[in-house]
Amino acid sequence: MNYILEIKAFYDWLEVNQLSTSAIALWHALMHIANKTGWQDTFTVAIVVLSTKTGLEKKAIYNARVALQNKGLISFQTRKGKQSTIYQIHSLVALKETQTGTQTGTINKQNKTKQNQTKKKDTNVSQEKRFVENEKLNAAILDFIEFRKNIKNPMTERAIKLLINKLNDLAANDEQKQIAMLEQSILAGWKSVYPLDDNKQNSSQKTVQAAPVKQNRFVNYEQREWDFKEIEKMEKERLVQEADNRQKPKDERYATLWAKIEGGSGA
Repeated sequence: MNYILEIKAFYDWLEVNQLSTSAIALWHALMHIANKTGWQDTFTVAIVVLSTKTGLEKKAIYNARVALQNKGLISFQTRKGKQSTIYQIHSLVALKETQTGTQTGTINKQNKTKQNQTKKKDTNVSQEKRFVENEKLNAAILDFIEFRKNIKNPMTERAIKLLINKLNDLAANDEQKQIAMLEQSILAGWKSVYPLDDNKQNSSQKTVQAAPVKQNRFVNYEQREWDFKEIEKMEKERLVQEADNRQKPKDERYATLWAKIEGGSGA
């Protein structure tokens, strides 16, 4: 099997067939596992593995695989005990190749119309087209398509589908993260999308905070308004008082000695 051709054929098939989102997720998981086995005709896989890859509960997986089998996309055979179920993928590409005569169905008519209109790949994607339900995410996808045009590397319809699939693989059910990945690729000049750079994302979300006040003995000091003329007056009075204190002893024990010294200096 050719992985890319099978995915393209699957989404072509979905245009004229209904399938639940759980069944679509399970089909992708089974295709991924089949690819890792080297496209063996049959393979086994445990329910816990499928649950991890799809995010589905056991009951949802049971219902999804029955739906896929009823649509002719897979076959499976359960086994007794704790043995894993045997799965087989049915190639949609091989199914289309075996069809002969006049093409039937809506999807075949659409393909024939496109072939008559142009022999080149369709690289002109309408900016009015809606690819996803979320308006903001759809706008981001259109911005990325426009960016690819500006760098002379326009996207085909198939390339856009693969882009949306990759967004879902990297950030399933997280539309804000998908938008951020598209914006990251535009800013970096990348032709595809990649997981977000957590370091840059975290740094962009940091807010500037005031530096903590260093604790010292002046932190809680109460601010006052001072009259500098009054301070100058008080300082002069203090100096005069100090001069008087130097001239007059405070201790009576030195009074006599002071009198003798003054008497001696008078003589």
